[in-house]
Amino acid sequence: MHRYLILLFAGAFILATPVCAGLVLFVPGSDSVSTTGIRDMADGPEDTVIFATDNARSEYNGTWSIHHWQFGDIEKSPLSDFVTAVECDSSGNLWIGYPCGLQVYNGSSYTTIRDQQLLKNLAVNDLQARREEMWVATGNAGIHRYFRGAWTWFKPHAPGSPGCYTVREMAVDYTTGRLYAASENSGLWVLDESEGTTEFHELFDRGQRISGIHGIGSDIFGGVFFYNRTHLFRYREGGDVEIVFSIAEAPLGSNEINGADQTSGGMYVIATDGGISGWQDGSFILHLDRRDGIGTNLVKFIAVDTADRIWFANPCHFVGYYREDSSAPLIPVMPAYTPEVAENLPEEPAVADETDDPTVIGQIIGSIRGVLGMVIPES
Repeated sequence: MHRYLILLFAGAFILATPVCAGLVLFVPGSDSVSTTGIRDMADGPEDTVIFATDNARSEYNGTWSIHHWQFGDIEKSPLSDFVTAVECDSSGNLWIGYPCGLQVYNGSSYTTIRDQQLLKNLAVNDLQARREEMWVATGNAGIHRYFRGAWTWFKPHAPGSPGCYTVREMAVDYTTGRLYAASENSGLWVLDESEGTTEFHELFDRGQRISGIHGIGSDIFGGVFFYNRTHLFRYREGGDVEIVFSIAEAPLGSNEINGADQTSGGMYVIATDGGISGWQDGSFILHLDRRDGIGTNLVKFIAVDTADRIWFANPCHFVGYYREDSSAPLIPVMPAYTPEVAENLPEEPAVADETDDPTVIGQIIGSIRGVLGMVIPES
């Protein structure tokens, strides 16, 4: 009991004390983000930021809204609560990927695509808009393109297709318009349309392949950046691959790169197991860890929105964003949200409960421990 009282007093102290200036934190709840398990992020209309999560789609435009699966009319409901990817097309429609299919939301109703004549594998890995096109990477079935009502399948290892079964992520070089497709261990592939054809070529010779690629993004200054667990790379057409950052250069305690993105000013923001690092022109210009109030050093997701807010998520604690020169809000502390379960629901992928104590007190304790970095012995 004494331990709980101490923690509650500490929680009151947190609520009355600002954290690092520019840092805004959200604890998952029914009127907040739905979970810390963020899979993807996209910028939507009217300054809305859209999150694909393992517990429904969450949207933020100053306030939060959560879009859960509902039993009934499929035109009015998301296909699943487990969302793998989100992307807006050139017409403003929201494309939503799931482990079991694809939906297109026009602002009022959903069009659901589960036809395996169109999508050869229904598990959506990633979505990437390019001009009027939408590119869809699915399961181990390579890439599909949607353009003006027609679908094209780029069958793995077929002539003109990527020589890999699973495309992990995609990105566009906005200076050239080229699409890049990254596989984890089967190379980096680029779409070539230079001679009136549409076909993929491997970017590097097989002896120069970079293994373990986990993500790829569009570089502000042209080309693309991509990363594995130990290095962040940059490639610009006509040049060589550059190593931008090595985990060996990160602050003590950082051993793995979990994600990366880039601000409009060109700073690479890197999620690691040692916090968030900002890297530009060969040096660190930002570092945030639990001492700055982000909850824990382990950051699993990071992305930058069009307002230059650096969004991040860490297990069991917070979703938040950091933006320089903004006032520091107070940290909300509230229990994690558990959605009501309707009868006769189809089976959905389970979301692991990563808290040791499922009670409200336990949730508060976990959040306080994360923020203060405290180690409090069990009584």
